[in-house]
Amino acid sequence: MVTGVVVASSAMHAGWGFWPATAWSVCVGFMIKMSFAAAAQKLIGQPLARSTAVRRLVGVDKVEIRAIEMILSQRSMTVPKVAILIGGPDWPVAVLCGLLKLDLMPILASIAPVLFQSVIPCVCSGALLVARDPKIKALGDSMLALAGALQGVAGLLAGYYIQEKIEKHFDELTVSRTKDVDVVRLAQESAAAETRYKAMTSWDALPCPMKSCILLGVIIQEACLFVLAGPWSSIFGEKAKCFKKFSLIDSVRDDLGGNPFAIVLPLGEVALGTFAFGCLLLTIFYIWAKVHTRQVEGTPTETSSESGTPSD
Repeated sequence: MVTGVVVASSAMHAGWGFWPATAWSVCVGFMIKMSFAAAAQKLIGQPLARSTAVRRLVGVDKVEIRAIEMILSQRSMTVPKVAILIGGPDWPVAVLCGLLKLDLMPILASIAPVLFQSVIPCVCSGALLVARDPKIKALGDSMLALAGALQGVAGLLAGYYIQEKIEKHFDELTVSRTKDVDVVRLAQESAAAETRYKAMTSWDALPCPMKSCILLGVIIQEACLFVLAGPWSSIFGEKAKCFKKFSLIDSVRDDLGGNPFAIVLPLGEVALGTFAFGCLLLTIFYIWAKVHTRQVEGTPTETSSESGTPSD
């Protein structure tokens, strides 16, 4: 949608007609989608196929991901394969294609129907928002609803075919694989580390300064929301607004005088400053928690290594 707004608007400002500008926006949006899929597969998934951390992030040991592997490994362009590549999330599907070292061109060919399923409706919905003709402009919301419906259908189809594969091959998919042993071990270690972290940062275990950081940070964040969401303009007038009215189809040059920061009004500066201070307090707590957890975890190791050293 943003591609349709930005690219189509720029093209029309350059003297293009609405339909040529929209067609160019569709081309740009399609190239972005295909380029990302190719980059995720060839520049992330394939080079890092042996990385335990990346494979754990993808979830190669999970039943659902293993079912997706079976579908993607099919050589021909099948409906389930297209549904997964279009309806599934770019992460981890595109990276998974690289981990499996699949050929790029068949994968891009299977992704190509996204042009009609998502790219054209989304880009057109954005382009229609910047159309000069009011009759055409009114179709923007309808195109956006159509894009959402088509994406929902693709997601449902992907989920259906994944579940179908799981039911047919459940015993095979639940058997542990030798190549996933390191991923399972890393997941167990991460879960254990998270449990220790939660225990060490529980409220009763925290020192008073850190409790103060959390409480003050939360209070300040809530105060920021109170300033941003309060009906101050209705009570005190237009001067009590946090931001100037600005939408995707507005121009920074024409509506903000060329200064993008002019969108923030004085009350908005107060809200953003409050938010930044609250973030600072919470960041201090999280840094302390990480350092404290590492120190506590490292203490027994150092002690045991010293006690295990033979004396002369």
